[in-house]
Amino acid sequence: MFEKEFVQQLLGEAKPFLKELIEEVLAEKNGSGAICVSYDEAGRMIGTSYEGIRKMVRKGELRATKRGRRCGISVSELNDFVRRNTQ
Repeated sequence: MFEKEFVQQLLGEAKPFLKELIEEVLAEKNGSGAICVSYDEAGRMIGTSYEGIRKMVRKGELRATKRGRRCGISVSELNDFVRRNTQ
């Protein structure tokens, strides 16, 4: 009985995150969207801060991607940025 209640509570908490993750993976697979990360996470990925990412977006070095209410940077955009700046 305890295990069943625990699994139900765990599933209730994780369901929104799992649903969002599945939607992102399907969008990437279908080519209709891209996996996005927040400005903070994008900054960590390329070694800068949230403000650094904002400045790059304002200057046009990066393009922001809006998914629903969230604004972020697509992973493919970050990869392109790194390639452009390492050549």
